[in-house]
Amino acid sequence: MRRARLSIVAVGLLAAASVSRGRAPEPLPSLPEPQCEPLSAQASRGRAIYRKGTTANGKPIVGALGAADVTLSGREAACATCHAPAGTGTEEGGIAAPPITPEALFATAENRGAYTMDALATAIRDGRTPLPRQLGKTMPRFRFEPAEMEDLLAYLRCVGHDRDPGVSADQIRLGAALPLGGPLAGLGESVRAVISAHFEDVNAQGGVFGRRLALSVEDSAQGPAGERAALERLSRAGVFALVGSAWSGAPEVEASLRAEELPLVGPVAAGRAAAAGDDLVFHVHPGPEVLARVAIKHLADTGTERRVWLVHARDGAGQRWAEGARAEVSRRGVALAGEIAFAPGVFEPALLREAVRGGGEAAILFSGSARELTAAARAMERKKAVRIYAPGWVMAQLEDESEAIAGRVLFVHPGLVGEGPARALEGFTAFLRRHGMTARDMGEKVSAYVAAGLVVEALKRAGASPTRAGLVAALEELHDFESGLVPALSYGKNRRVGVMGARLVRVGEPRGRITAASDWIEVTP
Repeated sequence: MRRARLSIVAVGLLAAASVSRGRAPEPLPSLPEPQCEPLSAQASRGRAIYRKGTTANGKPIVGALGAADVTLSGREAACATCHAPAGTGTEEGGIAAPPITPEALFATAENRGAYTMDALATAIRDGRTPLPRQLGKTMPRFRFEPAEMEDLLAYLRCVGHDRDPGVSADQIRLGAALPLGGPLAGLGESVRAVISAHFEDVNAQGGVFGRRLALSVEDSAQGPAGERAALERLSRAGVFALVGSAWSGAPEVEASLRAEELPLVGPVAAGRAAAAGDDLVFHVHPGPEVLARVAIKHLADTGTERRVWLVHARDGAGQRWAEGARAEVSRRGVALAGEIAFAPGVFEPALLREAVRGGGEAAILFSGSARELTAAARAMERKKAVRIYAPGWVMAQLEDESEAIAGRVLFVHPGLVGEGPARALEGFTAFLRRHGMTARDMGEKVSAYVAAGLVVEALKRAGASPTRAGLVAALEELHDFESGLVPALSYGKNRRVGVMGARLVRVGEPRGRITAASDWIEVTP
């Protein structure tokens, strides 16, 4: 789709921005110096047209392609789609979209003459250069209100010279939306403390390209509504990106991120209820659907059972666990023996016992609380051969590893197991002690530390003039990034989960001991 858009737009205004070979561009001396840092109110409105394809009142812009009844609308029609957010141009599939920075755009060229602001407005509206020469029919013609055209022209004089929100000469301000009140207040404070301490260590080493990292935190308690309000406050405060925020994946929250073009790196506590995520959200850990796929793949590769009972709570995590399992069974030649969905907290073991009594060999994929999992395992005590798979996060809820659980349940664990992780955790524990923190909420603290390290690495790769788009591109090019605390992280154009796999583990004696029951199992995005 992007390649098609490039082919449509690249030969229009781009020709207006190009300069003839063998002749140096002559800058126009008549244009007064624009206000680019910070942007004027007018240029800020033009930036929304350029980057998002929306006017000041939220109306999508529309570009008509020649005489044909074909239009581009909204983000597809936005200048940044082909010319890049900083106006540097792009090239994909042999199709080049030249730069339209002021240095390239406002210069005299033999093939189209000298642009003034009025002449540029004519090219955008009617596709005609100052020579005059008609631009190609594939150049969209835009019908802007006079004020909208003035907004866009004001920003075209600043493309590549304005900084994204949160970036100054000596600082990059990042944000986190975390619960600071209610039952999850302790988690929020733990995550804030870890990220702040990590940034403190980075700043002590000179920051990132000489810029210090600062953290702004807003309270996201009170569910998705509170989360969305926190994101809106952070956006108004001008943060560059979000790091380690608690993340529900609610559609209205995703919409807020998209509207603000605000990347979110390494959301914490996302494994149980987060949605798959928008293109701006880069998860560290896999969600329930990925863990269920790993379980089905293990079952297909190692078990005699070719059927599986899908047993899950009717909550966000359980529904996504079920969706992942259903998607994978058809790929692996495994059949669903049946499905039992229950309201959280009211699991009835007798229903499971009765359902599997008369069937042949079948495994159980179970998503619920630790207490419900224990009840399910006890219901299967007479069927010792029945394998039970459960998501790894349930291990943290276990208070008593009964015989029903110990050695019986295979937990799908996306973390590291063995001596190496133990040594890494010792180093992390030393980091916590150095900054006056305890090992409480260890899982969330590890996630926060990895998220902070991930955003620092991406900022380094984004270069000395960071943009949000550049941060996203840097993350997409990140492969096998080692934090020491989680498996190597890899992302891509169509991959927003750093760890796309898990291993099967058992919990047994001594209490809490985790032992690997399989090699690492990778699944495709």
